[in-house]
Amino acid sequence: MDKFSTMQDKELFVLFKEGSQKAFEELYIRYKCRLISYCKRYLKSSISAEDIVHDIFTQLWENRNMVHIDVSFSGYMHTLVKNHVLKEIRHSDVHARFAEYIRMTKNDSTNQTEDTIIDNDYAKLFDEMIDSLSPRQKEIFLLSRVQGFTHKEIAEQIQISVNSVNEHSSLALKKIKKHLRRHINISINTFIISLLTIF
Repeated sequence: MDKFSTMQDKELFVLFKEGSQKAFEELYIRYKCRLISYCKRYLKSSISAEDIVHDIFTQLWENRNMVHIDVSFSGYMHTLVKNHVLKEIRHSDVHARFAEYIRMTKNDSTNQTEDTIIDNDYAKLFDEMIDSLSPRQKEIFLLSRVQGFTHKEIAEQIQISVNSVNEHSSLALKKIKKHLRRHINISINTFIISLLTIF
């Protein structure tokens, strides 16, 4: 029997922090299936569930020197997975609402293929819109409009002043407004108001 398989999580975690790939692999084997199963309860795609768990373990290994756990390894991993699942759900939901709003502002579609094209086009536009922001603006916009945090909560989370959050948020919305004006042939002011409402 492999000695690593008989160790407790705490022992494996210490070795993992020291760079033991064997300890890391044992933790991966122990938790991979149960974490994927947890993801699949909330996501329709098995592939997405597997990707999330794989990405989390990859990030865990790459950032092992900075990982500090105050709870059990099991609790820590479930929290990471839960947060990633929520992010995935919110991201997908925002894309859907964004595409639906755009479709409603256009002529009614009578073709399912056309609807699919519209969804794909505006999902892409949404990504481009977010990517046009600076890293800090993007972070604040997603925390505020996608994850629903208040400006005060964001300020505490990323350790800047509320005024700085307000400023970054304002600049982000100005960039989004400019980006949308170049792509969408509707009343931009009405759209921005509606955009903020659905987010």
